[in-house]
Amino acid sequence: SLYCGRNGLGAEGIMAVLNALRGSQGIEELDLDDNGIPLATGGLAEGLSCFPFLTHLSLAKNGFSGCGPEIQKILMSCRALRYLDLSGDLEGSDSIFEGSDMQPIGAGLAACTTLTRLDINEMDVSPHDINLATEAISRASSIETLVWRSYFLETGLEPEEVEGLGSLTRLKMLDLTENFAIDTGSELLHLLSVCSTISHLRCSGPEFDFTLCSDESSNPDFVSEDESWKSKVLAQVRGILRSRGGEFDLDRAKTEPPRLWRL
Repeated sequence: SLYCGRNGLGAEGIMAVLNALRGSQGIEELDLDDNGIPLATGGLAEGLSCFPFLTHLSLAKNGFSGCGPEIQKILMSCRALRYLDLSGDLEGSDSIFEGSDMQPIGAGLAACTTLTRLDINEMDVSPHDINLATEAISRASSIETLVWRSYFLETGLEPEEVEGLGSLTRLKMLDLTENFAIDTGSELLHLLSVCSTISHLRCSGPEFDFTLCSDESSNPDFVSEDESWKSKVLAQVRGILRSRGGEFDLDRAKTEPPRLWRL
């Protein structure tokens, strides 16, 4: 395992590190997050190709603009990859994905059949390119865990996004915490009706009253008609997930998904 994150090494520094490690074929986990790497310049896929057993790779918070072709090369060359982190930074202008990036990223995700977890937190995409992003992600047919936090910030779960997720037939765990526009349980019911394999769901939003979806029945003297309806819908969501052997997590305190790997 090798952690090189948050060092500001840039493209040249990272390539120097990778070249120095060419003889270390046993590296399985590599964290390159927040290093100011402009992925559009290329070369990273070639550098990573000397690690045939690489299973976990974090490229979070780097320069994603124009990165599509390079991400595709990485996904097609890292044949053992199981975890990929392409999380962005909504406060950083360098982490914006372009619409033209989505087609090659989708092709790479389709080719990487070993990938089981994809993190795309704060994926910064223009509203005009959201459908392209969803279409690209829907091609990751092998993933079982999708962590997609802080994304549907304005529109909630649109039908196109739900339909795209429905094509992920192996998806078991979906983390949508901090997507604050998701404010009705009906959106989640529709999601579960389309995505029949999801058994674990994490979600949060300012409109959710988390006490309403507890196992104990609410006191009718203190619950409005709207809250009572929402309580019943959220209870349905929880019931569906439990019938699939999973759980519904609406705990505000659990906004950080557990790391399935550690460097």
